[in-house]
Amino acid sequence: MNKKYYIAAAILFVLTIGGFLYYIVEQNKTIDELTESFALEKEDLENEYSQLAIQYEGYKLNVNNDSLEIEVIHLITDTLGNLVSQTDTISLFANVPYAKRQKEK
Repeated sequence: MNKKYYIAAAILFVLTIGGFLYYIVEQNKTIDELTESFALEKEDLENEYSQLAIQYEGYKLNVNNDSLEIEVIHLITDTLGNLVSQTDTISLFANVPYAKRQKEK
């Protein structure tokens, strides 16, 4: 009778250890999947950031007293259908010159 209890306890112990090991293995799989997913999302975000940085790289702003000069580098399509970089400069001037505004103060 005592032997049956030891055998049952041993079987219960082995099943408990087996269940615990199964749980640990499944948790490690889940962690690995999440880590891989986050790595892919991080890579996608880095790619998006790089594209945005390239897109807005050409914007430059100069302020000189009463004028504003904007230099924009952007892509246009040439006659062969290829994208090429082009720089345009736009100058904006105030309606009332800076010197006149200073005198009115």
